[in-house]
Amino acid sequence: MIVCWLRNGQRVLVRPLDPEDKPTIQAGFERLSARSRFNRFLRAVKQLSADELEHLTRVDQKDHVALLALDHQHGVGVARFIRLPEQPRVAEFAITVVDSHQGQGLGTLLLQFLAYSALARGVTTLRGWVHPENHAMRYLLLQAGARLTASEPGLHCLEISLL
Repeated sequence: MIVCWLRNGQRVLVRPLDPEDKPTIQAGFERLSARSRFNRFLRAVKQLSADELEHLTRVDQKDHVALLALDHQHGVGVARFIRLPEQPRVAEFAITVVDSHQGQGLGTLLLQFLAYSALARGVTTLRGWVHPENHAMRYLLLQAGARLTASEPGLHCLEISLL
């Protein structure tokens, strides 16, 4: 567990997510605005299905790594990567921060911790799919040195080389 302070002085704890965190993930999802849900799932999502919740919490911390940020035991952010079986040094990643904690540097912290976790597991490239109108995530990734590798209507692929 790592203790971090956000720009506004708020303290958060970051730790590995585990399957028992289903209620925390569900509660965090419910705290996301419709826009934040769309930005995360790249489609409108009103609620998580049981299968989606299972997928989001079924982590092995090797090929599917997820980190959970907590503020007073409430989930306020998640960062994850899933290694690509056909390209074991590449992983797709996603970061979600609840609206109340956006703009405070939590996404940047989670990306840094995720990058360290990826390198420790032999992943050298993180790949993220971002909606072109998700300006905050695009800015975060470009600040981290990401480069645009593919683009299609409504979707940009950005990659971060960790080496």
